[in-house]
Amino acid sequence: MIGATLDPAAAYLLSRGMKTLDVRVRRSCENALLLAEALRKHPKVAQVYYPGLEDDPDHILAKRQMKGFGGIVAIDLVGGELEVEKLFNSLRLVRTAPSLGGVETLASYPLYSSHAGFSHEQLKAAGVSAATVRFALGIEAAEDIIDDITGSLAGL
Repeated sequence: MIGATLDPAAAYLLSRGMKTLDVRVRRSCENALLLAEALRKHPKVAQVYYPGLEDDPDHILAKRQMKGFGGIVAIDLVGGELEVEKLFNSLRLVRTAPSLGGVETLASYPLYSSHAGFSHEQLKAAGVSAATVRFALGIEAAEDIIDDITGSLAGL
């Protein structure tokens, strides 16, 4: 009644999910690195933010602190907000949703999700602009994720 214990359904789902957490996290990290490497060469991508890339300013620190580099890749698109909308409308496999950590790959727009309500100064300090898109990588086949995103970028 006061939230001190989980209900049986939530406890079951938590127990079931914990059994595959390691596999899901590893796959998400692998997919994120492959996507970051693919997007860093794309002409419609101005910047890729992912600490697993050797030229990322935080790579050495992340390498020292982490076993993997995480399942989140952020990019800045050439062309800004209008191009973000076109990208989101073109994606087929990747879904647009402000969430993290699922088995499916999701794209979100930080200005309207995680960073909504930030001032201009706070956005600048966080490195978020109208061109920023964030991908939370799932466990689908990496080539399917990359094909969906790069194919959608090609249409911009």
